[in-house]
Amino acid sequence: MKAILLSIKPQYCELIVSGQKKIEVRKSEPKLNTPFKCYVYCTKAKRADEDYMYIIEGNEYGQLLYCGGKVIGEFICDRIITVTPGNYVRLLPTKLTAVFPHDLINYAGLKTIYGWHISDLKIYDKPKELSEFRKAGGRQCVSDNGICCRYIQASPGDDPADANTMSCIYGEQNCPFEYLNHPPQSWCYVEERRKINANL
Repeated sequence: MKAILLSIKPQYCELIVSGQKKIEVRKSEPKLNTPFKCYVYCTKAKRADEDYMYIIEGNEYGQLLYCGGKVIGEFICDRIITVTPGNYVRLLPTKLTAVFPHDLINYAGLKTIYGWHISDLKIYDKPKELSEFRKAGGRQCVSDNGICCRYIQASPGDDPADANTMSCIYGEQNCPFEYLNHPPQSWCYVEERRKINANL
């Protein structure tokens, strides 16, 4: 099923995880009817000292987890608010977007923007890799026995269900199958790739 992968800066991911950010602001909207699923990709910090640690709920103490460069969770976008210049502050208040009015204006450049409403947020216990997703509509690259033919075993005895022990037979940059190697600048249409494990 087609979904969206959103690239979101670490500081905003932190606010989404904590429940403080309820609306994600973008300059465009997908051609999908709401509700639809959005995956949250946490971009990498620009400087080493900006690495973020997130408290992922799950026990009374919380679990500290570094999430830069990973897909940390998903949510359902149940509605999109179309906002024209002059209505930014009224329709996209800071308490819901975690973005100050002057930053909204600088971002939008006095053009129509879109507020994607975040609902049914789910944070993963273990973040996912980009390689677990493919461009929507891309080729599946899975053989009849359920094992991804994109990979070969790194050495005899390696478990073919463990993608971490494998390398692409085409080379990662030349693989003709459309799995994600790089995050989108803003967002893109994706589907979760089929499981490599033949038993799943």
